[in-house]
Amino acid sequence: MQLRRAQVLVAVFLLAFFASGCAAGIKLLKINQQKQQEIALAVKAPEKIFRIGEKLTYGASWNGLYVGKLTMTIKEKVSINGKEAYCVVANADSASVLDAIFKVRDTYTSFIDAQDFRSLKFERKINERFYTAHEATEYDQEKHSAVITNLRNNENKTIEVPANIQDMVSCLFYFRTLELKPGDDVKMDVNIRSKIYTLAGKVLGFDNITIPKLGNFDAFRIEPKASFKGILIDRGKGYIWVSTDERRLPLVAKMKIMPFGSIVCTLEKVE
Repeated sequence: MQLRRAQVLVAVFLLAFFASGCAAGIKLLKINQQKQQEIALAVKAPEKIFRIGEKLTYGASWNGLYVGKLTMTIKEKVSINGKEAYCVVANADSASVLDAIFKVRDTYTSFIDAQDFRSLKFERKINERFYTAHEATEYDQEKHSAVITNLRNNENKTIEVPANIQDMVSCLFYFRTLELKPGDDVKMDVNIRSKIYTLAGKVLGFDNITIPKLGNFDAFRIEPKASFKGILIDRGKGYIWVSTDERRLPLVAKMKIMPFGSIVCTLEKVE
């Protein structure tokens, strides 16, 4: 069950981003080789400074049924152990029609080093029908360790982590800072609770995508993979579309998780 939860979170935050079919109203245009080359020449360098106050709102659907929304907000800059950090808050809420069956009100807060975009601290507050938790993780990137604290009883444990470890939210913002081109393979280690997953994404090429109310975007098409202890987690196939402009906005994610069907996460609003 925990592995399944982790895979869904990867789909959401990497958006979190993931081919056949798209959400209602989205138009995906696969483009020819000449247009691919034109887009490649027009790709903008990614921004290395995030805008305080940026808020991205995503709608999530499962097999065509709207199931909830995810918001990610860059709240402010703070100091964490003497380092300047972005405070990013992600909220995941189930749709009201599903609340009686499986209510979700989850909050994830990530403190991301403003210089190298590694995670310094991560807090998760889970409020679901059958599961609740409140936990904080502090990372020592130099010593490659993390202290995980249960904020309900103050019990803690220390785990070893790889260099440049990311959390479930910081991995997305780190990804947004990368220079990308077709053929690139991107890898990062992500801490989910006490486990370490390796996320990989292969940049397959470019597509053109139109999203209602937001307009038309040239986008990287990326195929994500996840592994645990070197073993590939192969429970479905997915794609992520990320804008080629300097903002590197995660636009749409689609993940087919067998035997449960398709999960689609679509950017609805940028503030």
